Amino acid sequence: MITFFACPKPFRGHIDVIQRNAIRSWMLLRPKPEIILLGADEGVAEACAEFDLTYCPDVETNEYGTPLVSSVFEIGQARASNNVVCYINADIMLTNEFQRAIEAVAARMPRFLAVGQRTDIDIVQPWTFEVADWEADLKQLAAQKGTLHAPSGIDFFCFPRGMYTEIPPFAIGRLKWDNWLVWRARTEGFPIVDVTEAVPLVHQNHGYAPDKLQVSGGRWVELGPEAQRNIALVPEEQNLNIWAATWAFDRNGRLGRRRIAFQPAYLYYQLKCVVPVYWPAYGRAFRRLVPAVKSLSQSLESGGRMGKAPGP
Repeated sequence: MITFFACPKPFRGHIDVIQRNAIRSWMLLRPKPEIILLGADEGVAEACAEFDLTYCPDVETNEYGTPLVSSVFEIGQARASNNVVCYINADIMLTNEFQRAIEAVAARMPRFLAVGQRTDIDIVQPWTFEVADWEADLKQLAAQKGTLHAPSGIDFFCFPRGMYTEIPPFAIGRLKWDNWLVWRARTEGFPIVDVTEAVPLVHQNHGYAPDKLQVSGGRWVELGPEAQRNIALVPEEQNLNIWAATWAFDRNGRLGRRRIAFQPAYLYYQLKCVVPVYWPAYGRAFRRLVPAVKSLSQSLESGGRMGKAPGP
């Protein structure tokens, strides 16, 4: 079994709708996972009482009231009853393909990190879970109207309990902390598994709180002081994303070593970010090739299944 832990936003307005959609989708996975909600924001305690979930309000925050990733991961792993845990953003809806993929990975690997690209879609109403084919309806909607997000954005981390310690004081929901977690797993030699091809990960699009929209031209998450602090904690060589995965599921649900994608954007990313992690002595030489590969990427990239090119 899996223990999910999440740190929801306040349950109000549209965010209330999509967080309830996400949590209810997790609750319908089989076998049923343990679910822990962290933080003392509005509605979290009530949601835990309503859905009979574990409630952990005492999460460390920064001066803006934003929970720290280090505290969330420490508490989530400590309170989990299962050996496999999964941090997940509270706007992500899952189907049972997720459970099957993680079970297959855990049966094969004693240590691992599972990640995947999400599909962005607009969902504004409570999802109808009472029908037998709610999963099929969700997957069909995602296939028809969803957009695959770039590999730089990571919305869940599934791994054996106790694998992550000594995490820097990142603000959750801001930039770079997710990329640092991938770097940490890869530099410690843990297999990183990309489940994108086999597992639907439905991200329900949403806005941000009005007080955040008034800062930095409405781009608080990217340009605000919390984001800048996160960025300062992650040197360029630690900025890895899903394309750093060493294993992957194919569309038929088969797990194997990740194949090289002969796609300009993917090759550019490997040269710029992944090669220096493993071969620092060659990093400078490889980086000389980056401008040429990036130029080729920009001229040839077609935005296929792999998603758009990662940012600098």
